Order: sequence, then C-alpha cells, then structure tokens
Amino acid sequence: MILAADIEGGDASFTRSDAERIMNGIVASFTLDGAVLPTTRTAIMRYLNPELVGVQVAYYFNQGRIMAPADLGVGSHHLVATASDPSGQTFQDEITFFIDAPGAGVCV
Repeated sequence: MILAADIEGGDASFTRSDAERIMNGIVASFTLDGAVLPTTRTAIMRYLNPELVGVQVAYYFNQGRIMAPADLGVGSHHLVATASDPSGQTFQDEITFFIDAPGAGVCV
C-alpha cells in the first residue's frame, strides 16, 4: 500500500468546515519510477485521537493506492509524493525501496 494522510486541527472551536476549507485546497500526487501513480482520496473524517498531534479537534483524509503483488516487479523502485496548498506551499518527499524475489531476502 502506498499511502499519505493529511491531518488538520486546532482548539475546541475547530470545525469540520474549517478542515474541509483547508483540505479541499490540497493537491497531492505520487510518481512511481517516474510515472504518475493514480490514487484515490478518502472522505474527510474525524480524527479520534487529536491529542496525538497536539490539538483538541482534528480531521483527516488518506490518499493512496493499494498495490497488487504484480504491480511492482522485483528490484529497486523510486516513489515521490508531492502535496501543495492554495498558498503555493509545496511539500515533497521521496523514497527508494527494493522488492525481493520470492524465496529471497525477506520473502523467505
């Protein structure tokens, strides 16, 4: 599974409408091995443990894709996740990971 989450929150006055206003302006995308990876975004939902992220009330969405074993061949892969908001602020992170052949590496 390739997945990213966005959590937005604040004090007790933070509402779902506040979260929707912020989150609906976020554009997230993924590239896998240089190709755009189609993803799905969940609905915005209440985050049940807001104290874990230092706020009183929070909401979140997930965006990503469940990958079948056949979707990723054996070898090295490079994933880039990019998110931007209406203000023009952009966040980007990337990782290179390796898929072992059946019976090799951690697939023993």
